[in-house]
Amino acid sequence: MTAHADLAYALARLQARLGARPFEVHWRALEATQTTAQALSVAHQGPLAHWLDGVAQADDAAALEQRFRQRWAQEVATVAGWLPPRWRTAVHLQGRLAPWPLAAGDAADVDAPDPLVAWAAAWPRALPADAAAGVPWRAAAEQLCPRLRGDTVGRPAHSGASEQALVRLFRRHAGSALPAFAYLALASLDLERLRGNLVARAMFEAEAEAV
Repeated sequence: MTAHADLAYALARLQARLGARPFEVHWRALEATQTTAQALSVAHQGPLAHWLDGVAQADDAAALEQRFRQRWAQEVATVAGWLPPRWRTAVHLQGRLAPWPLAAGDAADVDAPDPLVAWAAAWPRALPADAAAGVPWRAAAEQLCPRLRGDTVGRPAHSGASEQALVRLFRRHAGSALPAFAYLALASLDLERLRGNLVARAMFEAEAEAV
């Protein structure tokens, strides 16, 4: 079995996920809403509905945060399940970068004060022995967290340039497992943007109600 055939099922599913991502018109429609209820109604009608399983109209900011964390864990597990078992450790490690930065206890058994340092130390051990030489396996993580490549900036703020770079990585390395890491980076940017829109509205509404 060739490496490509070994990954064919996963690549087909990842390509479908990539094609189903929201366009800017969907984000503009969401961001034009005034209330959490309106935002949820708009999001449920398009590709963002993918992230809203279990999210209720009455959810407050804390409930939304919890649900989105759960939903992200489900997405990472789904992508890991599409791939051959030898890739799953690396997929789960990639998932720890986003949509929220590494949390306490997520340092992948590496004791370091900086979670990104811990992540970088764990990454080479997470890749399987047959990871092809010459494939930029860490590039998706570096697009998501530029500090991994030595930049001083933090996470990209829904950067169009970062998204384009990730899509290029996905397409140029479609014969490898790299699309899984590129897709998860793109998905994390989508979920983070959705989370920001909904949680901000829920927090504002709760504050207004309290006043």
